[in-house]
Amino acid sequence: MVNTNISPPERAAGRRRRKLWISLLAEAPYLAIVVIGVIGICWTSFFRRPSGEYWVVMTPVVALLCVAVGLARAPSGRGRIETVAIQLAQWAAVLVAMYLINLSNVGGLTTSDALGGMMLTLLALGVFISGLDLRE
Repeated sequence: MVNTNISPPERAAGRRRRKLWISLLAEAPYLAIVVIGVIGICWTSFFRRPSGEYWVVMTPVVALLCVAVGLARAPSGRGRIETVAIQLAQWAAVLVAMYLINLSNVGGLTTSDALGGMMLTLLALGVFISGLDLRE
């Protein structure tokens, strides 16, 4: 039953508020990626030690967020399988690159800030490439 005591402008305002919340929830995965990046940089700056392990652990989390967002827009059937396979291969390449950077820094030639910046740059590159692949 519709409440007839509510004026049309009030109903329109209620609909706009609901649309705003829905659009904010749709942006939540992207906000989570930004928060993961900020936490990683803060970790590196605060503890003054390499945070390679953090980035290697968080990269699959970011990959799953990207794949989940991409699956919502992927065509059904074989297109979804191809989308997931391409995304997993791209993110595996990002993880291998992170591992190689960590491996090459065994001697400690790079500062922890520089290493954190490199890892964040690789993560950002992975998100960018994922976005290019998932665009419609």
